[in-house]
Amino acid sequence: MTKNILTSLLIQKNKCIIDALKQLDKTAKGTLLIVDNDHHLLGTISDGDLRRSLIEGKQLSDTLEELYNKNPLYILENTPLKEIKDIFLSKHITLLPILNASKKIINITTWDEAFSSPFPTPTPVSHLNIPVVIMAGGKGTRMEPFTHVLPKPLIPIQNKTIMEHMIDIFNQQGASTFYATLNFKKTMIEAYFNGLENRDYDLNYIYEKHFYGTAGSLSNMPKLSSEFIVTNCDILVHTDYSKALDLHREKKASLTIISAVQHTKVPYGVIEQNKEGMVSGITEKPEYSFLVNSGIYILSPEAIDYIPKDTLFHMTDLIEALIKAGLHVLSYPVNASEFIDVGNWDAYQDSVRRLNELTRLV
Repeated sequence: MTKNILTSLLIQKNKCIIDALKQLDKTAKGTLLIVDNDHHLLGTISDGDLRRSLIEGKQLSDTLEELYNKNPLYILENTPLKEIKDIFLSKHITLLPILNASKKIINITTWDEAFSSPFPTPTPVSHLNIPVVIMAGGKGTRMEPFTHVLPKPLIPIQNKTIMEHMIDIFNQQGASTFYATLNFKKTMIEAYFNGLENRDYDLNYIYEKHFYGTAGSLSNMPKLSSEFIVTNCDILVHTDYSKALDLHREKKASLTIISAVQHTKVPYGVIEQNKEGMVSGITEKPEYSFLVNSGIYILSPEAIDYIPKDTLFHMTDLIEALIKAGLHVLSYPVNASEFIDVGNWDAYQDSVRRLNELTRLV
């Protein structure tokens, strides 16, 4: 393992959650190694650890000190290969830090190195057996003039449409029943999907008489007895939705927002001033990090009761109505690298590269 790769995996416990998330985005290894100033191994922290901490109310600015695993797996230098393989097989992990006699990290080894083959792709979860609703009826004004010809769900990325990529993500995790709300250029969307061969999922259509916003058409859904996923048709999030569903049920939530960590850097010096307009300081090109609404949700059946029939009603209206009624609305965070917004031209042009990077589901 090169020194640069090893260095990219090291982080100190006084760093913030957001620092670790950024580092995980760059390394794509899923785990960071907590070290002191002399590179002694103190523990490990994974993207799952960070996600749980945010769900439990930690802030992006909180440090890693109370969050990391203080009993990490490791091997000593000169450990026989058979022992290394046994650890990988029994723990089903992708990397191990290598320590010297003083417990300093001198290198790491990976599954690929131990077995001379890629880490096996996890078997897709099959218990995500809930319907998925794709909100595909909008005009796609952010993608004009392209959408003057094609509806947004049929815009191609690589050799598939946006909507097919979206269906693939959920279908590979066990979802086989899909609904699409249709309005704008609905005939084209129906004709395209009805013409696909060898589909292994059911696709049903819900027709809007008028434009009902990002939630209004859900009032025309058939009565469902289980939770279901709702997604905008220009968002791709590569995450394990079964984990989000498990948490939704555990917390007895009526609605769970799949939220995404985003980073914004201001390209100017930001002025700080008091009430009299006197400048107290300037922060040069600050960077801010926050959780945003990705446009993907898990809903329980009772949430539908709060959507008025055939009325313009957005998902934000539904969220406010549920909170006002005292029902639980949960946020399930995913990392920036798992979230792709293809709903505007800048994001669309970058989406092919991003999809090539996300070659397997988390």
